[in-house]
Amino acid sequence: MEIAPKAWNRNISSNPTLVPHIQTAVNDANYATMLYFGHNRIGDLSDAYRHAVWNAFMAKNIGAVSSPGWGINRADAYASAHEDIPSSELSKPSYNSFEELDGFIFYNHKMMDLYNNKKGRDIYSGNRTLTTTELAKKVYDSRSSFVYLYSY
Repeated sequence: MEIAPKAWNRNISSNPTLVPHIQTAVNDANYATMLYFGHNRIGDLSDAYRHAVWNAFMAKNIGAVSSPGWGINRADAYASAHEDIPSSELSKPSYNSFEELDGFIFYNHKMMDLYNNKKGRDIYSGNRTLTTTELAKKVYDSRSSFVYLYSY
């Protein structure tokens, strides 16, 4: 499977000045996930949270250099491009964090990620004045609304 889907590369090349803001969101999302869950896995609630908080942070960071609405729009474009898995891959079996078949296919993971990505942007949209720390907590407090495939 491609690590950097073509749609992701097109988005990056068309807006290279946003790369530092996106990378900060990635780093902060990984940190917040470790802080709240103590691990950063695939397919579980920590994965759902990481996707949601990454999108909230991306929208906030990009919105800070433009407008909140544009931040949400760009976060959607980048997150959707990140999930641009070739259709030929979607029906293939997927693996968990321990490199074991997890009983799902890549399509299930993609749908989970897209859903939680939107949840994160929606949380940011309703809480635009929160600091990054407050936003991470707000996203965590919304975890019961996230979709995930399994628990470890």
